[in-house]
Amino acid sequence: MLFASFRRSLPKRGARILGCVAGAMLLAGAPFARPAAPSEAQPGGLDTKRAGLGQRCPAVDIGRLPPLKAKAMEEARVAVCTTFASDEFARRLKGASLRLTCTDQKPIGGPELLYLLKSRIPDYWVIAGKPWRAEAATNPATRRIKIRNLRFDQWNAGGPDRSAMINTLAHEWTHLILDEQGNGLIEDAGHDSRTCADGELVSYRIGDLAEAVWSAGNER
Repeated sequence: MLFASFRRSLPKRGARILGCVAGAMLLAGAPFARPAAPSEAQPGGLDTKRAGLGQRCPAVDIGRLPPLKAKAMEEARVAVCTTFASDEFARRLKGASLRLTCTDQKPIGGPELLYLLKSRIPDYWVIAGKPWRAEAATNPATRRIKIRNLRFDQWNAGGPDRSAMINTLAHEWTHLILDEQGNGLIEDAGHDSRTCADGELVSYRIGDLAEAVWSAGNER
């Protein structure tokens, strides 16, 4: 029996005491299958017109959020898309070699990962709440992201703390990417351990990199 997977990201600032908890029951020894290149006719295929970014910028359903939180999410969504499309983000990611999961032994390179980020993140919906032991939680099966209220408050307050939302959203977006079997491609269960450091994983590296690139251009 397979259960819906939930991924959780902790804030960059402060000690990471609690790890990301994944609720998926993984099949031991299941082979990793990289997703096929998308086409314009496929759901989640390239949409070069959206946002004028030359990439697919996922849309978000903000209908379950109150007005101020909905405004924050739409602004953050555009900010992350713009960051992913930037030359600086591509430059910093180019030489990367990262792990998709803590159990995956085959690393993914920067160019291939950038392609996934620009073309394979589907549309999603967001609710605000209190994810268990996390700042956010993603269910790739339903494309739902649950984000702690603090992140919305930080964004609406302005200032340098806005970058925390960039980190969280970029991190959670990686968990929306599916493999050819329709399962989550990028996991972080078991992270922050002796055998699986955060910096080795796609989800954490992308969150941190997006925050750094966005901050460099927005915090003056």
